[in-house]
Amino acid sequence: MRCIFWNIRGIANDKTQNRLSKLINKWDPDIVGIAEPMINPGDISSAYLQSLGMSASFYSNDRFNSVPNIRLLWKSTRSTPTLLHRVFSTNHGRGGGMSNSDEYMPNAYMLREDIRGMK
Repeated sequence: MRCIFWNIRGIANDKTQNRLSKLINKWDPDIVGIAEPMINPGDISSAYLQSLGMSASFYSNDRFNSVPNIRLLWKSTRSTPTLLHRVFSTNHGRGGGMSNSDEYMPNAYMLREDIRGMK
């Protein structure tokens, strides 16, 4: 199984979408992680994801009052991975201490893949 994780820093522009397309075509990953897409989950075009060979469905984290900053995509030919667990960390303020915010953000995912039938 091949996985790619990229801190994309914005997916809305054509240049970045072209780079992602080339990366996926070159490495043919089963799962793609994207950090900092900087758009709402519903703003990613299903047609664009399908043109990459990815499922139109994906996981994203919940950042409460902010745009989600992590997306997990998978090939359209694979079954939907099962999300087993999210790891939460506190939002740290400047100086390394905890901020006054009660916001918790998922910063990692663990996925279980049904590997029966995989070669």
